[in-house]
Amino acid sequence: MRLREASKLFSSQEKLHEYMIEHDFGMARVTVLEEEGRYVAAAKQYWQEGQKLRAVESLFKDETNPEAIRKAKDYILLILREIISFATMNSDSPVVPWSGVATLAKKLLQRSKADLPLEDRLEVTSPAA
Repeated sequence: MRLREASKLFSSQEKLHEYMIEHDFGMARVTVLEEEGRYVAAAKQYWQEGQKLRAVESLFKDETNPEAIRKAKDYILLILREIISFATMNSDSPVVPWSGVATLAKKLLQRSKADLPLEDRLEVTSPAA
């Protein structure tokens, strides 16, 4: 609510975004981006903030944009590659719950039959290939 009130201080949404970037209001900016329906941009901001699973979840909110599905696939693969290295768990990777990644990968495969080419679907199901 306060964010909406503060946004009235700016002449445009673009000025608001510029201010938020300049002053490092990353997570607040995510809220604004999602309210505007700009889920790909929100996901990028989540990713930059280290909120990797939330980045993918944000992309799933965009049900009409094929780019969002492809980006969700790319992010899931990046997370998997970060967690798994040569078929072993990578202890140096930041804590990302395996169950969360698996759930999002399953959701991606269920939603994207029409939006994601077979080659990309196979890449998610067998990331080591």
